[in-house]
Amino acid sequence: MTICHLNFNKGFRGSGRQTEILIRALAERGFEQRFAVRAGSPLAERLSGTDGLEIVELGKPFFLHPGVCKGVDLVHAHTGQASQLAAVGHLIHRTPYIVTRRVDNPIRNDMINRLTYRRASRVVALSRVIRERVTDLLPDLDVVTIPDALAELPVDPGEVDRLRAKYTGKFLVGHTGELSNAHKGQLYLIHAARRLQEEAPDLYVLLMGHGDDEEMFRREAEGLSNVELVGFVDNVGDYLSILDVFTYPSLHEGMGSAIIDAMDFSLPVVATDVDGIPDIVDQEVTGLLVPPANAEALANAFLKVYRDADLRRSMGRAGKERAMLFSPERMAEKYLELYEPFLKK
Repeated sequence: MTICHLNFNKGFRGSGRQTEILIRALAERGFEQRFAVRAGSPLAERLSGTDGLEIVELGKPFFLHPGVCKGVDLVHAHTGQASQLAAVGHLIHRTPYIVTRRVDNPIRNDMINRLTYRRASRVVALSRVIRERVTDLLPDLDVVTIPDALAELPVDPGEVDRLRAKYTGKFLVGHTGELSNAHKGQLYLIHAARRLQEEAPDLYVLLMGHGDDEEMFRREAEGLSNVELVGFVDNVGDYLSILDVFTYPSLHEGMGSAIIDAMDFSLPVVATDVDGIPDIVDQEVTGLLVPPANAEALANAFLKVYRDADLRRSMGRAGKERAMLFSPERMAEKYLELYEPFLKK
């Protein structure tokens, strides 16, 4: 069986990491795969040399390349533009396709989207809220929920030791993600740090990532002694290894796979009670949930875990157990169940 994956997002963020995880898991099982990506995508380099994988780089507009869907048994579209190409490929070459919906924003109600989702052999959503977005468009559509997988991030012990030495004496609260306040809400995290500067002087916030709001955040954090914008880091596992708490202050979030990675490192989580996040974070069990866009609530939650070591350890242990439910193997097996009807043809 040959599976063709489509992912045309820029850069390397959540959807790219999850597509990579799935492709590698299927390669370990001996599947032949094709992967169509945006020209210049870092995913092409990251997956170069993967056994049984053909990589095809495409330019815009992507829907003009239906030939990439020819000669395979199944197409798996991982992004919105990819879904449209999969639908065109199905129209021309009759290749069946699966759509994975990864974002929680409402789907525009137009003919193209209705046909794209209606003609898909299966539609997958990462979480309850994303499934609801799809059924808002097509109420009778059968949508399968398959969460993202943890990334099993590597750790370099030497680098961890170096980072521990750099931040000796700090109680580290960390966040990783695209620096976009309209989505991830990091501005409220900076405001929470300002509120705690005197009350918890050793509490120190690390923001990892790049994004359109980076310069605005740097200006907002100017003069604060307890906030550091680290920039993009490729060794996220090393940073998670030194944190005391992981935070995710999103204003909206389909799922938040970075939270699962943090739980895999036995970290308690302070996150916002929005969309798909409560599907992962159990209040007072694996973390603390607070209202979105509320710096005071974030600050109070940080103080609670800062002052209660037993609570931190308890939530960290529970989070580690929860993360085991999101293994790459488990995600791959769930997708293989969807692929199964096409294996038999």
